[in-house]
Formats: sequence, C-alpha cells, structure tokens
Amino acid sequence: MKYLIKTIFIYLLFCLPSLALAQQQQDTIFYNRNWSETTIKDSVHFYRIATKLENNYKVEDYYVSNKIQMIGFVVSLKQESKTGYFQYFHENGNLSREGNFENNEKEGTWKFYYENGKIWYQAFYSKGLLNGELKSFYRSGELKRKAKFKLDILDKEKCFDSKVNNADYLPIITDPMFVGGEKAMGKFLSDNIIYPKKAQRDKIEGRVIIRFWVSKNGSIDSIQILSEPQPILDEEAIYVVKKMPLWIPGKADCETIYEYFVLPILFKLNK
Repeated sequence: MKYLIKTIFIYLLFCLPSLALAQQQQDTIFYNRNWSETTIKDSVHFYRIATKLENNYKVEDYYVSNKIQMIGFVVSLKQESKTGYFQYFHENGNLSREGNFENNEKEGTWKFYYENGKIWYQAFYSKGLLNGELKSFYRSGELKRKAKFKLDILDKEKCFDSKVNNADYLPIITDPMFVGGEKAMGKFLSDNIIYPKKAQRDKIEGRVIIRFWVSKNGSIDSIQILSEPQPILDEEAIYVVKKMPLWIPGKADCETIYEYFVLPILFKLNK
C-alpha cells in the first residue's frame, strides 16, 4: 500500500508542471503599423504573445525586431479591457510610458519618456481624462510646461524656456495638417477627384470616411476605410489620398509624432 501511494505521488509530481503549462496557454497575434490584426507577412510591425492566466491574460507586445514594446494585463483579448500597471517601451529598449489602467481607462499618474530615457511629461488622469497637474520637460531635463486640467479641459497653463523663464505659449497637441490648411486641401481634392464613370451611370453617391496616418516626415501611411464599403468610391478616395503631397506632421508638446487623420470625402452627383 505504501508503495502504491508513493508511486501515485511521484506520478503527480511529474504531471503538475504539464498541468501548469496547459493552464498558461499562449497565443501569438500579429499587427500592422496601426495595430490592426493582419495575416500579411510584409505588413507586420508588431506581434503579441498572450498568456492565459486564471482570471485574465498577460500580454507582451513586441516590435518586429523582437524587442519588447509593451507589458500589461487584459481581461479579454477581443475587447482588450486593460487593467493594472502597464509599461511601454521605445524600440531602443528605454521606457516610453508607464501607468495604471482601470476598466480600460488611464487612472492616476502617468509618466512619458523621451527615447533617451529622460522624463518627457507626467500627468494625472481620472477615468481616462486629464484631471489635475501636467508637467513637461525639455530633453535636457529643465521644466518646459505646467498645466492644470479639469476633466480634460485646460484650466491654467504656463510655458518656460530652457532656463525656466516665462516663454510664449505653445499648444500641447497639434494635429497633422495639409500644407495651406483646409482650404488648400479642399482645392486639392476638387482638382484631383474624378467621379468614377460607373458610379455616375449607376447613380451611386455616398460619403467615404478615410483614415490615414501621417508619419514624422509628413508622408501618408496605413490608409483605411472607416465607412461602409462602397468599392467604386473607396478606390477613388484611396487613389486621391495617395497622391497628396507631404503633410505637416502632428506634434505633442512641440515634439513631432506619428498621428492619424480622419477625412470624409463626399461623392455627390449634380442633379
């Protein structure tokens, strides 16, 4: 009897590690530049290793270079409800930003960093909204900006030069812009859009909502259609957006960023 018990005990010792591995099932998911899932090899910019835990998933995102991009926890892979402490990294390995999520919203103090690892800015969030003090810093470490928000609305703000003297105000966020502004973009679209003949014959009208990303050098990247598919009109809209000249890139606290822009293009027949 003692021999039988000992044999069963040894068997369980060998089984436990395999049971633990079974409970921590891993999946790999591939993403393109703007974090949409993809199965096209040449479009992969990131990939995710998701490990199933008891009540959630541990997610580790990587650049295509195999360097870590993010570590955190989500309740569901499909809805990606983020919870707890998250860390994001620049491709050189330095921390990019860190902070807590509650129910998929930023909560508490978040810190953001330059590529060299120095603090860029820190801000306080409440349910995903800026709520409290924000401070930003020059790459050299000196104070650049102090601001105060109430539920995402700017209340007070002051900018400083690199010697911490008062400086002219500069906006925190600047969206990407077509050179010359909206009027120039409207003229470009008017001059370059050709209403597809088949769409005219079939009396097809509609609004194509198109999203694209503006890179740090102003080039257009990762074009997507957000509206209901209208293949004939979608094709023409994408063609025209690809013809656009370089844009003025977006900025965050005067730093050039990779940012998206949403553009509605209306196709309407003359009656």
